[in-house]
Amino acid sequence: MATAAGDEQGFHASAQEMRAIWESNARTWALRSWPRRPSPDDVALYRRLAGPRLGARTMILGATPELRDLLSEGSPPVVVDSSQAMYAATTELLRAADPALETWVRADWRELPFEPESFDLILGDMIWWGLSLRRQREVLARIARVLAPDGLYIGRLRCTDRTRSAEDATEAVRRFLARVEAAPEEAAHVQGLMLAWLYDHTERTELHRLDRERTRSLLLELAERPEFAPHRDYLRQAASLVIGANWTSQTREELLELFATELDLVAEEHAGDYDSRLQPIVALRRRVGDR
Repeated sequence: MATAAGDEQGFHASAQEMRAIWESNARTWALRSWPRRPSPDDVALYRRLAGPRLGARTMILGATPELRDLLSEGSPPVVVDSSQAMYAATTELLRAADPALETWVRADWRELPFEPESFDLILGDMIWWGLSLRRQREVLARIARVLAPDGLYIGRLRCTDRTRSAEDATEAVRRFLARVEAAPEEAAHVQGLMLAWLYDHTERTELHRLDRERTRSLLLELAERPEFAPHRDYLRQAASLVIGANWTSQTREELLELFATELDLVAEEHAGDYDSRLQPIVALRRRVGDR
């Protein structure tokens, strides 16, 4: 994948590279658990925050199957995603939604090629880390443009905890593995939490960017340590899931400051079925002065 040029901060890729990343991710999407994918509590919060807008003009940025299932309770959504592979993979995971009733727009959702005020509800799960800081500002302005005056954007964020960079990764992995030993049925979920912690630990703070190669190398190095021998395959599998891209890494405060340039914060909620302190769901409305 191409590296960022000049002073570009955060994730950086061409549209073609982005499609290749998602087509690669599509092959492992079914293996992902929360927090990478929305949990049942996350979906319940999306439902509550959306309220009656579930039955209005709706759009999903990306093809998240949990959100497509949620919108099967209301109006069939417009699903915007450029990756045939990801759309097909997520369609296989649907439990309630009928893809025949959806409108799939095969396009780069970052461009939002729609008329002004076209949607009453826009959903996007953890989309912001797939955008450079410059792109975030552009996409935010486009969301504000296509939202109806009383419309909402609702999305779960992926926030970084910068204190993790100075913490002991070995001790952190010990804690996660102890949780797996205590509750083997939670292994996939704990693996997701462990990866999220390690991404923060190995990030490149000065570039607001994750460094997945550092994350993968650390996992493989830990897997070879004698003390982790019983969990070697588990750690190696975690390393195999570190694919895709070096996504944008931002704190909650940095993201809220970004949103405030175009939208007003209406609500912020956290799921209760996992430690979601760094994965809040926010509801945003067009700024009062823009209506």
